[in-house]
Amino acid sequence: MSRKRNYLLQILLAVLLAAMLSIFPNSARSQAVNATLSGKIIDASGGSVAKAPVTASNVATGFSRSALTSDNGEYSILALPAGEYKVTVEFSGFGKQTKNISLQVKRVGPETST
Repeated sequence: MSRKRNYLLQILLAVLLAAMLSIFPNSARSQAVNATLSGKIIDASGGSVAKAPVTASNVATGFSRSALTSDNGEYSILALPAGEYKVTVEFSGFGKQTKNISLQVKRVGPETST
C-alpha cells in the first residue's frame, strides 16, 4: 500500500508542477531584458560637465533611474527596460536639456537567411 501511495503522490506532484508552469509561463521561462544607457555630457565649447544629474524616465510607465556624471562628464544608467524614454540633464548655470530616445530589444547572434 505504501508503494502505491508514493506512486500516486509522485503523479500528483507532477500534475501540480505542470499546472503551475502553464499558469505562470512567463515567470518560469522568461529572461529580464534590460539596457544600459551611457554617454558624455559636454558644454557648448566641448568641455566635460562633471557631477551633472542625468535622469531617464520611461514615457509610458513613469519608471525612472538617475546617475551623476563623472569628473570627465561620463554617465551610465543601468537596468532600463525597453521603451521610450525622456532623458533630462539639469545643471546649475547650463539650464535643462531634454532628449527623447527609444531603447529597443535587439537580437544578438548569427544571422539566418531564408
